Amino acid sequence: MDLIQRSKEDDAIQSIVLVAPWFKSSKSLFAYVSCATLQEVDTSRILSECLCSPAKVGYTEVRKKLYVLHLEDRKCNMRMLKISSINDLVASSMNILEPAPVDCDGNEREDALQASNPVDLFIIPDNLFILPVHHLQQGPYFRRPIL
Repeated sequence: MDLIQRSKEDDAIQSIVLVAPWFKSSKSLFAYVSCATLQEVDTSRILSECLCSPAKVGYTEVRKKLYVLHLEDRKCNMRMLKISSINDLVASSMNILEPAPVDCDGNEREDALQASNPVDLFIIPDNLFILPVHHLQQGPYFRRPIL
């Protein structure tokens, strides 16, 4: 697929997600950080929207908590760490953007599995699956174990 067509499709997918009621009402979500090398759907607008726009809970606006993947080691042990800015992401040895385990102040980042409120939305690259995690098609994605 050429770059122009891919860009149009990425934009269309992100637009659908950004206007969806399940996205707008989400308070705590996990989203992958797209990597052009892996030819994944671009998530830059989704991440920016999470970090900039609050979720509406009743009449109150609450800032979304955004967790992204941090690969711990070569054995694919991973954690879902909270970020508060795109600037929290640094390139790994595989040139994939991910957060450092500690923030710029030296504080350990919140892990979604230890958070007081559960993640209510997962945005993950995959082909097609149904719950409970029966994959109808599988792609070459290393992030699948996070499910």
